[in-house]
Amino acid sequence: MARKRLIFNAFVCPSPGHVKPGLWPHDLPGNELADFDRLDTWIRLAKKLEEGRFDGLFIGDVLGLYAPYGGNWDVFVRDGNRFPMLDSLILASTLVPETQNLGLILTASVIQDHPYSLARRIATLDHFSEGRVGWNIVTSSTENAHRNYGADTIVNHDERYEWAEEHVDAVLKLLEGSWEEGAVVRDSARRIYADPGKVHRINHEGRHYRVEGPLIVHPSPQRVPTLFQAGSSPRGIDFATRFAEGALLLNSLEGAGNVISGLRQGAARHGRRPEDIKILAALTFVVGSTEREAKEKWEQYEDLMNHEALAAEVGGNIGIDLSKLDMDDPIDYSNAQGGIGKIIAEAKKYRNGVITKRQYLQGVARETTIVGTPEQVADRLEQWQDAGIDGVNVMNYLIPGTYHDFVDHVIPELRSRGLAQTEYSPGTLREKLFVEGPHLNRRHPGYAYRGAFTAPL
Repeated sequence: MARKRLIFNAFVCPSPGHVKPGLWPHDLPGNELADFDRLDTWIRLAKKLEEGRFDGLFIGDVLGLYAPYGGNWDVFVRDGNRFPMLDSLILASTLVPETQNLGLILTASVIQDHPYSLARRIATLDHFSEGRVGWNIVTSSTENAHRNYGADTIVNHDERYEWAEEHVDAVLKLLEGSWEEGAVVRDSARRIYADPGKVHRINHEGRHYRVEGPLIVHPSPQRVPTLFQAGSSPRGIDFATRFAEGALLLNSLEGAGNVISGLRQGAARHGRRPEDIKILAALTFVVGSTEREAKEKWEQYEDLMNHEALAAEVGGNIGIDLSKLDMDDPIDYSNAQGGIGKIIAEAKKYRNGVITKRQYLQGVARETTIVGTPEQVADRLEQWQDAGIDGVNVMNYLIPGTYHDFVDHVIPELRSRGLAQTEYSPGTLREKLFVEGPHLNRRHPGYAYRGAFTAPL
């Protein structure tokens, strides 16, 4: 039976270190991580991704340092691990004129922007890109990020998602409800740009926000950017199944099935179809012309990585200082404030859900890394597809080297199996991924706001 093509995004952060920390200083072929702050680094990468017909550049972001490691943040600053970090929306903006088909998926936390401000910025970017923008919705799981935006401490996990629901709801009202279909007239003879009777206030009043509206930006090609979310806790999955069109899967192949089933079933609970959510596995690839070559390359990368920085990062993700634990001490994650779904999934592999520091670091480092020849990589991706994924967010050891290897060597093998597209489909990012049309479908909760407001200006 013929296989469906997979979606491929490049999952990057504009920082010296992301997921695989500590490689930026090393003289390795294809290693330009130290030049993360040069625009031409990203332009050349984006052009290479378009050459390989990647669907999108998925740009991660953080708003502050992770939880302290050993009582301070020195390891993050010294190692360049997600610090410094450039703004993902500005990076996406600068790549608009340099690309023609590549989706530009930015990360924006609900704590960093008022819904009105965010709606205005992403609608503007969707206009300029002719409908190629995606929004990765995050809640920010670090205390430093929340303090940077005026809070005394981090908001607890479930309350962050309640806050996120209102934030997204207000953005959807602005983007879908401010302007009716046909509100933009552009009639130069009658000197009418827009019909005042078809532009409305939304009068949102909630616990966190009051927004009168209307949005000052007219409807963009997608109206609402394509929506992504990466939460894997029960609360995060519920949020994703309500709002997301793309969900990021942060699990091993063995643990992916339950999360995928939860996402599909959750979509149905919210009145959506299972296929309304594209599930994207976050995977890293090390490719060689032989299995031995690939393994030696992977071992070199792993040896050069800063594993102390990795421990600081994964501990910071869950809000636990792992420096206080020996390698074989169990992790008490009962009060973790972030990354809950990931550590629970890893812990389930062990007796009584008890996982040690060593086991968790090994799981993070290895279980989503595929090492081998192009044929072996393709075989493994077929297994992932059989488990239920729709695509991959390709993480990296190196920029641009990881993506050059994938485009030059893996993509041709995937195309021979029907697993990768050979040409871009026309239309917006949403149309490229879903075909149905440029706007949210009728089953998405945001669709209900189109034409729902009648308050005159």
